[in-house]
Amino acid sequence: MSYPENDPDGMVEAEELLDFVERIERIEGEMRLQRGERSEVYAEVKGRGYDTRAVKKIVTLRKRDPDDVEKEDALLDTYKRRLGMVE
Repeated sequence: MSYPENDPDGMVEAEELLDFVERIERIEGEMRLQRGERSEVYAEVKGRGYDTRAVKKIVTLRKRDPDDVEKEDALLDTYKRRLGMVE
């Protein structure tokens, strides 16, 4: 176990440590709220008749570099043609 460099006795500063823990807890709480909000949006997507798996895939693709997506799609199409999965 490593200790903060500014603590030559190897003792942890309780206030500082508590501050870190509380910040992490606050961030985790915010993340839970955001996951809940995201779930609500996906429920709305589904309720409007959209395929949630497809929408999730689109969200994932939009995070990626468009050139990488294009290259991956081209390779996937090549493999599918070779395997007779598309005409």
